[in-house]
Amino acid sequence: MTDEEPPPTPDDRTDPGRISKLDEQHYRLAQEAARFGIWEWDLETDRVYWDSASWRMLGYETAQDQVLSYADWRAQIHPDDLERIEPIVRQGVARGEPFTIEFRYRCADGGWLWIQGRGQVTRWTQDGAPAYVMGAHAEVQRLKETEAALRQREQALYKSERRFRQMAEGIDEVFWLRAGDELLYVSPACERILGYPAEAFFPSFFNFLALVHPEDREWLRATIQDAEAAGEPTDADYRIIRPDGAIRWLHTHGYLLYDEYDGTPLRVGSARDITPYKELQHQLEAANRAKSDFLNAVSHDLRTPLNALIGFTDILADSALDAEQRRYLSLCQGAAQRLLGLIDTLLDLARLQSGKVEADPQPTLLRPFLDEQLGLMQAQAAEQGLTLEGYVDPSLPTCVEVDPNRLAQVLFNLVGNAIAYTEAGGIEVAIEPDGPDRARLSVRDTGPGIPPERRQQIFEPFERGGHEARQAHSGLGLTVAQELARLLGGAIELDSEPGQGSTFTVTLDLPAASAEPPAAPGAEPAGTEAPDRPGEGLRVLAAEDDATNALLIQGLLERAGCTVEVVADGEAALAAWARMGPDLVVLDLEMPRMDGYQTIEALRAREAAQGAPRTPVAALTAHALEETRQACYAAGFDTYLGKPVGWQAIAGLVAWARR
Repeated sequence: MTDEEPPPTPDDRTDPGRISKLDEQHYRLAQEAARFGIWEWDLETDRVYWDSASWRMLGYETAQDQVLSYADWRAQIHPDDLERIEPIVRQGVARGEPFTIEFRYRCADGGWLWIQGRGQVTRWTQDGAPAYVMGAHAEVQRLKETEAALRQREQALYKSERRFRQMAEGIDEVFWLRAGDELLYVSPACERILGYPAEAFFPSFFNFLALVHPEDREWLRATIQDAEAAGEPTDADYRIIRPDGAIRWLHTHGYLLYDEYDGTPLRVGSARDITPYKELQHQLEAANRAKSDFLNAVSHDLRTPLNALIGFTDILADSALDAEQRRYLSLCQGAAQRLLGLIDTLLDLARLQSGKVEADPQPTLLRPFLDEQLGLMQAQAAEQGLTLEGYVDPSLPTCVEVDPNRLAQVLFNLVGNAIAYTEAGGIEVAIEPDGPDRARLSVRDTGPGIPPERRQQIFEPFERGGHEARQAHSGLGLTVAQELARLLGGAIELDSEPGQGSTFTVTLDLPAASAEPPAAPGAEPAGTEAPDRPGEGLRVLAAEDDATNALLIQGLLERAGCTVEVVADGEAALAAWARMGPDLVVLDLEMPRMDGYQTIEALRAREAAQGAPRTPVAALTAHALEETRQACYAAGFDTYLGKPVGWQAIAGLVAWARR
């Protein structure tokens, strides 16, 4: 541009001689679609021209081509951008080079719009100075917003990653992050715990399975995959084999999360070394097994002579005795029963504490159940001049789902404890609601009460709450009741004041049963009143290695009218079975040379080989565990007799064999 040539005006630019009206219309439409505008800057007059498309870009509805001063144009640029772009513009103009700037310009509504402008000097003065600049600018608002969001995300990711690494590297666990099977990160604790550097496991997460003990490998893989397919957390204990051959136990916990920006599913997890805990757990399990085995062995060894004591006193009770002799015999029978009860309680407590007892919920009619259990203890309460009453809240379901045997044990122990320590008055038993599917079983007595300092101690084994004179009471009932309450889904609490009596409350799960219990079958043989000689004419073979108990079994069977042959071991029992073809066989489980399990296996095999009919066989043992009972049935026994064996049990057995 020269001094003789004035700067073009808007009218010059729309002159039909320079561009047709149709071409101009097409050009304007292209501008609108592309969102760009045209600008020009006359450096000599310091005037800036913006076309109408530029003003519409800024939100001016009645926009038209305008010429404004450079100062006015400059005043509408965001202050934070002005200082940044002016040096770029000045430098480009001075050198005559194209330049590009990005800045925010004030809109019609007062807001800011990001614009990218490009310009270049198009005319110079005669002495070579820049005189005129032309260019175009376009809206880049969305681009800048996207860039800002990306920067924000990068900063957040950087901060998250930094926090993640600080956390992961600061804990004493292997920490990992993965997307699908692709391993993204493993913490440095990997080498110390697993024995291999983290790099050994990339790129696939499942490379670590090579370290897992062969017995745990496929199980662990299936556990992880099943949990992930269901969108659930993973928790697993498993063994690994380190490079030095050492076997370590690990606990893994993994869970699913999603990237907060793009929703990518990620799996985060950790693994910690739990070998010391597992070793302690195994030691405790071994100790519990040893304790249970010891108590079981003691129980067996005590039941064997107790069997003879109870059995022979039962036989003596049917003989001619004077009043004094009968009184002494009754004392012996009572002492024997208390000893048997103590043995059973000790065994129950050991099994409960070792976790070997599981609840077996069954449909149970609540009111008849309570009446039956209290009926068994009415005589004991009456002997001490005490009343014993029961109450079931009518709002409770008629039929509930509960383990009746375990609940009966709780009642027996709590009521028995109340009777033992109450000298006057009575005991009240109530079952009341305690929320949905829950109930409170309370046993209230009018006894002496328990001082505050002894309330926790009374739940300890052999603790009598300060009443040491009650030597006939074992002090185990409350301990067993507490363990049973936990088994039934609740707890036991005590409310007591000295001189005001005590209330023991057991909370437990007591949901309504979905169906009534089946009709009760006929009474078990052992619980029936037997005739004088229920086994008349039966030929019975008995195998018992203890001479005293062999004599007892023979005496009881002969009293029942049976013809009896007694042998001392399994081999002799097999020979006698082949010779006499008995109607009933009674086998002790623990015998020399061939025990009861080996004998029943051989006997059943011979029956099958010979096509002989099945002989009714009863197991006889002093072991009182449920596992022993189930093992007997699995081995081929038809029924089970636990020592001590009395007249009612033998009479029921031979009546069963006759049927």
